[in-house]
Amino acid sequence: MYRFIGITILCLLPLMAQAETLNQTLNEIGQRLKSLVVDIQRLSSEADRLSQEAKKAREEKSEAITETSLDRIQTIGNELQSMTAKVEKLEFQLNKLTTDSAKRFDDIEFRLCELEDDCDINQLNSSTFIGGDLKIVIPKSKVVNDSKNELAIAEEADYAAAETAFGNKQFDEALIKFKLFVDAYPEGDLTNKAYYFIAESLFALEKWAEAVEGYSIFIDFNPESELLGEAYFEQGQAFASLERWTDAARSYLGAFSYDRESIIAPNALYYLGLSLDKIGQRQEACQTVNEVVVRYPDAPIISTAINQMQIMECS
Repeated sequence: MYRFIGITILCLLPLMAQAETLNQTLNEIGQRLKSLVVDIQRLSSEADRLSQEAKKAREEKSEAITETSLDRIQTIGNELQSMTAKVEKLEFQLNKLTTDSAKRFDDIEFRLCELEDDCDINQLNSSTFIGGDLKIVIPKSKVVNDSKNELAIAEEADYAAAETAFGNKQFDEALIKFKLFVDAYPEGDLTNKAYYFIAESLFALEKWAEAVEGYSIFIDFNPESELLGEAYFEQGQAFASLERWTDAARSYLGAFSYDRESIIAPNALYYLGLSLDKIGQRQEACQTVNEVVVRYPDAPIISTAINQMQIMECS
């Protein structure tokens, strides 16, 4: 009996040893599993944290973009409001200028209508005889700088050279220099004035048709220039040289109407009378020349006007 028990124990010893080894292995696997679970939980938490941070970063970026866009939209809106205000101001000024110009030319139209055989005074509209719609040019604002840049210095030098040639009666050279000037500085401060001297140079060279066109360009570009009256008068003289007496009368009337108190006004009115006489309007011519005597008794042209009235046998 004891022998059998001993043999049984000896047989079970290897199995017990294997069981103990297996148990240790299972314990080690269990520990490793626990460790893996902890690592997985840690990694999961880290992943959640990174996901939240990424989401937050995207939201902040989106918000920043939105804020930037809103800021730009707001800035553009402010600029549009400013531009709208400026446009409305310019529109008001243009409307006022158009109204004033129309009133100024009403008198011209009335007088010119008398020159046309088929003209009906009752059908007159503003600026009918002034070439249709008025051309309004917005004067450019002048920006004053403390220091002149090289372009401004060159511009003034080129203009001075052209003006010097004109003053020296070198009209061919002056014409070339002024034309080069307006080509080089199409929007310079002195450009519009240069157009006047281009016309003056052409007039001095007795290029009457070109001078007429030159004065027209200046008049269109400079509706408020101090030289406008002189431009109209000289244009009338060019028309007279071409014996285009009706056109001459219109230009003389434009010179007179622009400023009736200017030095040139008596001369413009006198030559208007001469033009009327040339187109067969003797009675109107006498009335116009007589108006020079009445309006401007101290004008130098008075004696010439009185003599002309005698020549025309004005009563």
